Amino acid sequence: MTTVGKDDGLPIIGPSDPEPVRFSLKGDRIRAAYKRQHGAALIEYSGDSPLRAENIELPDGTRGWAQNTMGRWRRPHVPFEEMAGVAPATIPVSWRWGTLDISDHDVVFRPGPLPEPDLDGPAGELKRELYANQALRALVRDFDAALMLYRFFINCDFVRVRDGHKVRFEGNAEMAHFIADLRGIGEFYLDIEMCDMDPIVDPEAAAARLEAVLVEAGWRGSFERAARVELGRQVVEKMRSLYPEAAGSGGFFGTVTLDDGTQHWVSYFPKDAPKLQK
Repeated sequence: MTTVGKDDGLPIIGPSDPEPVRFSLKGDRIRAAYKRQHGAALIEYSGDSPLRAENIELPDGTRGWAQNTMGRWRRPHVPFEEMAGVAPATIPVSWRWGTLDISDHDVVFRPGPLPEPDLDGPAGELKRELYANQALRALVRDFDAALMLYRFFINCDFVRVRDGHKVRFEGNAEMAHFIADLRGIGEFYLDIEMCDMDPIVDPEAAAARLEAVLVEAGWRGSFERAARVELGRQVVEKMRSLYPEAAGSGGFFGTVTLDDGTQHWVSYFPKDAPKLQK
């Protein structure tokens, strides 16, 4: 038997009922959003993928919710009401990770360990040395410091002072994931990445504290990446001023001469990020 949720309008089905079927206007089958009821608990799905569990039994006997994160379940160690409309990383929320025991009659959260930190990849040497630095890990528990470190990673390569070894992260997700690992309170990369636009209360103070700890750890920032990003921005702005029709057309590629006389090859297509060619 199918009912409809009062708050969100999603269909609610039994634990063994077949998945609801939805079709697009073209007649193609599409993933349906719905909830399965297990006694007092509900699990929300998109197709066959579980997203969120509601009113589940917690280890202390109370009931709460959990979310599916990268194939595992986690729940916040604060009441839901305190999180409403607030970015999770800014509270900060100490997340508890675990598994769900699902039966026809109930859903129970079983606590487990936090995910293992990812200290490998091209930036592995930097990550391993910084992860072992207790001063840095204590500092980034302050979210302003964590967000400033994320912005450092975006704008800088890092150089180890003793041998000049340069390290670069593969992308923003890897940077954010590592900061979540440093903080050690059960966050994952989107908790950090989605807060990128949040203001920092005192950015100069946060930057100074971070730089002092990083220098003590034997690493410094190399702003070559920031320079490349700024150069790319200047080239694309110049291209747009010279060829305004490119912004509304299929795109542009060719040589652009900046005001300082330097020439740069640029390919730009509106649906893609600008790509500066060397």
